[in-house]
Amino acid sequence: MLKIKDSVDLKELEKYGFKKHKRDDKYVVVSKWAIEIIYGEDSLGMETNDYSLHSFPIIELSQTGCGLRIDLVAKWDYVEKALETIYDLIQAGLVEKV
Repeated sequence: MLKIKDSVDLKELEKYGFKKHKRDDKYVVVSKWAIEIIYGEDSLGMETNDYSLHSFPIIELSQTGCGLRIDLVAKWDYVEKALETIYDLIQAGLVEKV
């Protein structure tokens, strides 16, 4: 399991795109989010120009008994971006294996 080192300040993680989690999950501390454009469909199932923005977490840092655990929760299309972020955290010396 990978976790954020105990000595890391949460402000440091903002540099990597992590923000406070908006859901009411008491264990999730911060998440890195992605935004996806979702286009609408008309009654015939044809794509329209109407769209909405959908945001969702791709990485969550959850509070556990041993610190902040890294959870990869990305949709398939965003796994590469999530892994790049985790790699950047490792390169910066912010992650340890437990």
